[in-house]
Amino acid sequence: MIHVDSSGVQYTTVFDVARQGFVVWDTPLQVGLALTAVGAVMFSYYTLRPNASHADRNRPIAVTYLIFAVFWTLLAVGGTYHNYRLVRDALVDGKFILVEGVVSNFKPQPPEGHVDEQFDVGTHHYGFSDYFIIPGYHTSRSHGGAFREGLRVRIADVNGEIARLEIADESSSTRTP
Repeated sequence: MIHVDSSGVQYTTVFDVARQGFVVWDTPLQVGLALTAVGAVMFSYYTLRPNASHADRNRPIAVTYLIFAVFWTLLAVGGTYHNYRLVRDALVDGKFILVEGVVSNFKPQPPEGHVDEQFDVGTHHYGFSDYFIIPGYHTSRSHGGAFREGLRVRIADVNGEIARLEIADESSSTRTP
């Protein structure tokens, strides 16, 4: 989507949490289902082999593990959905700070992670990682992200998260009004 601001600069929307939808659920769900599967196998093993000498003492452990895995999955997916809704609703309701300017002090995240990608736009500082599950924009340059030093952007900032990212068209951003 392309927008033109009052000075004639054209911006292209490259990320919008409201249009993207709830996509950060897959990792907690996959981990949760793996934990639950392990718990189900343990429970089945100790229930189907009741005569085994270790079954009676290990069955409660398997039950506890299975219950933990199910609750962990529900909490992890529910928690990520709750965070997504907070950011999305704030964006839709217009409860964000519009940050506009040029990216400076850009420090890219290395491909293996370990350090957040960081940069400033005006007086606002941002940092994120591909390896953290957040609803806002979090794709580092090393993984195809948009940010780089000197890039002119508009950010819809919801409590420090990038709810919408718009990038200025290079040719229109050099025009003087």
